[in-house]
Amino acid sequence: TDCHLPPHVLKAKRDKSEVGLIRVRKGVDVLTKFLETDRRHSSYSLMETEDRRALIEFLKKNIPTS
Repeated sequence: TDCHLPPHVLKAKRDKSEVGLIRVRKGVDVLTKFLETDRRHSSYSLMETEDRRALIEFLKKNIPTS
């Protein structure tokens, strides 16, 4: 996923046009559902609702889409 990779690996993946968590799951609702149901991200469910939405919005704004 985009969240857990160092910048140089992310750049290499983008250069090869490989897709990642944020770029594949374009809608906030889709990304939210993924984070709520993926067991590797179980700590996400411990966050307050507004904090979860803020995290998703931050990621969408700060992860390049190309």
